[in-house]
Amino acid sequence: MKKALAMITMMVVSGSVLAATQTKKSEKTIQTEVFNSEQKAQQAGFKIIHDLRELSSEELSFKLGVVEPMIVPDSVKINNSELKVESISVEPDKTSYRGLVNVDYQYDIKDQND
Repeated sequence: MKKALAMITMMVVSGSVLAATQTKKSEKTIQTEVFNSEQKAQQAGFKIIHDLRELSSEELSFKLGVVEPMIVPDSVKINNSELKVESISVEPDKTSYRGLVNVDYQYDIKDQND
């Protein structure tokens, strides 16, 4: 009886350790401020990319707006990021620039059936 109970306990513990997870992929675009020069917008965009790479998984989750109750801790990571600078004409003969940082990222969630 003790052996059977020990085996059942081991199977339950093993099953919870091997709980299924699912990887979700998403993307988000983060805008810089508006600048008078294309170079400043580009610098601001690259600073955002650099700063994102320095964040922990938890901080990334907050910054990227990941709202997922079943998220696996420390699973948020950036797959790719790219910068595009767009020109904006607010007034005739006046062009401003802003950087658009597109971030592709992924995170794992626990299977809801577990």
